[in-house]
Amino acid sequence: RFRGLPVHLEAIEALQSLGVTTMRQGGTFELNANMDWRRQRGPVWMRPSSVDGNWYHADVSGWGMFEMVDLATAMGIMPIITTYFKIEPGEYADLVEYCWGNASTKWGALRVADGHPEPYQVKHFELGNENPNPRFVEQVEAMEKRATELGIGNTLSYILSNGWGRKWPDPTQTEKAAALGLGDNIIWDIHVNGGGATDVADYFFSNTSYDTWGAMNLETNYGDHTVKRMLEEAQDLNLHFNYENPRLLGRTASFCMER
Repeated sequence: RFRGLPVHLEAIEALQSLGVTTMRQGGTFELNANMDWRRQRGPVWMRPSSVDGNWYHADVSGWGMFEMVDLATAMGIMPIITTYFKIEPGEYADLVEYCWGNASTKWGALRVADGHPEPYQVKHFELGNENPNPRFVEQVEAMEKRATELGIGNTLSYILSNGWGRKWPDPTQTEKAAALGLGDNIIWDIHVNGGGATDVADYFFSNTSYDTWGAMNLETNYGDHTVKRMLEEAQDLNLHFNYENPRLLGRTASFCMER
């Protein structure tokens, strides 16, 4: 095991040898209410097991977003958690408090009671996956307000995955998002095939409606396992590593290997 966590040491050593700096827990399963963050907390033997409504994979109750955060923290890398997006803004704010609040707060005390006295070291929250989220700004506002109350204001990042390719964030949300004053702590998640993420980023950044947003490319869904995929992803990685606009904040190495 790696540092007492329920993961194989050899797997973590392989990730470390690749120079992985970020780990994202996410995907289409987060569209299902079974994946509400509150179902993933507490003693593992008391968590409800379930089957998500998209991929029909069993949700192993002993491994959820908070275990992933602890693993990333132990590895010294950045965790990104993707959450079920159809919850109330106040319930998202409770997630921030559960992660970061101390024992004097309602949700921080619950985390301590759940056996985790230290805060969960997560600063990147993705509110849904590949779906329009009309309440995104409202949810972010509630989360940032709670973060400010906890003394960590303007340190968290909020990610919107609005769809595939050039399905931009809703223009009606951009002005409200800019008014929050969070700059590129509000991030659009670009999902593409094996390549093209930097081209999409160029087009996104050229639109002045989004001139305060950051961007990440957190999914590549190539649907192929041949050398062609390897070459196209390698080309896209080279373009990313040499990309000059610092608002493109990260890229996945590869994704959706089951397809």
